[in-house]
Amino acid sequence: MTGPLSCKPSVNFNGKNATLIASAAVTSEHAVIELFGSVTPTSTTLQTSSLVGDTVFSVTSAAGFVAGDYVVIRDNNYKFNTEGRNQELRQIQTIDGNYITIAKPAIGFYATASAAEIAKINPARNILVDGIKIQIGTGIEGAGIRGEYAYNCKIKNCEVSGADYTGSIAFGSSAYVTVDGNTAKDGQNIDLGSGGRGYGLHFYESCHNCVAQNNYTYNIRENLINTGSRYCSFISNEDENCYDDSFNTHGTGNEHILIANNISRDSRGAGILVGYDSCEAPDKYVTVQGNKIYNCAGYNIICSCPDGQEHNHIEVLGNEIIEPAYSGDYLVILHNTTNLKFNTNIIRDGANNYRAIDLYNCDAVEVCYNDISDIAQEEGLVFENCNTILIDHNNFSNITGYNIWAKTGNTSVTISYNTCDDADVALQGDETVIGNSWQT
Repeated sequence: MTGPLSCKPSVNFNGKNATLIASAAVTSEHAVIELFGSVTPTSTTLQTSSLVGDTVFSVTSAAGFVAGDYVVIRDNNYKFNTEGRNQELRQIQTIDGNYITIAKPAIGFYATASAAEIAKINPARNILVDGIKIQIGTGIEGAGIRGEYAYNCKIKNCEVSGADYTGSIAFGSSAYVTVDGNTAKDGQNIDLGSGGRGYGLHFYESCHNCVAQNNYTYNIRENLINTGSRYCSFISNEDENCYDDSFNTHGTGNEHILIANNISRDSRGAGILVGYDSCEAPDKYVTVQGNKIYNCAGYNIICSCPDGQEHNHIEVLGNEIIEPAYSGDYLVILHNTTNLKFNTNIIRDGANNYRAIDLYNCDAVEVCYNDISDIAQEEGLVFENCNTILIDHNNFSNITGYNIWAKTGNTSVTISYNTCDDADVALQGDETVIGNSWQT
């Protein structure tokens, strides 16, 4: 095929394993299969600012709107620059005068001081794409399947190979999208330093309530959720041989994100990332839970952002790092985060690693019930410039250097009931230290 195939609302597109081959004219802004909606000129401003959980909105005029319409509620706040706009997609339930009631409670708040409005949209809605194989030829740009302003759509049992820009399966400014049981592989230009090429699964630009589950990705740059997305999830996916990282929230102002029960295998870069040292906006309420990371050649887990825009409410729980291939430095980086929990994780067989965990410039931290073993080069846990930190009921074994190393600048530190197979710890002396194995 030489141009995009556009899906209409309420259509089931079942390919029965048919193959679409893109040979030309799929540009960087398009895809082989497109689920594209649009914002109409019909809009109205809010008379009063709204709150999270609101269903009734007072507007200047409800003219042009009817019950059943789909709308975008938004204002002019962005997570950074003009990306990650504060917005969400909803359906109108009833209209009473200048009061519009939506069918589901709002997940955001919208300020009249920032030109809050409700605009009517024509979404790509209630669409199923099932069992399509897409091959994008070498040098052909664009995604395999892409949606914009899509609502209540599902992509399942599809296979995309050779995607370049945007992603194999990508949705922006969309809501209630499910991506289930697909394969994305062999992205193009995944090694370009500029990024943005050869992605696997991608939710971006204020997506909300979207989930990618039970998918397999191979030889892609990364799978990511970014630019102000909320309530989106990666669940029970497997990534193999990625170039950059397996799963990433990108540090672009995402909130209420779940990365759970995924497998990262043989990553050439990192495993799972919540931002990075130069990200644009902090992420909040992110849970990384129950994932397994095998043979990762870079940092296995990163939670990091620049000074002054700290991540908030991040939970890293019950993950396993197994036989990491990374040579040198830390396996886990936890920097510039407030309200951080790193609990019940397993790290083992780090034969080539200097240190297991680096904790820096964090506030209100728990490091509890972790099992850390076989770090052949140096330390188990190193922390510096942290405030209000609890290190409790961890097990350290076969650590060549210090099991726990408290560097300078920490305050309100409690180290309690940890078990080590030797007494190698380095503390400052002002910590509260209770019931640890080296004290008996």
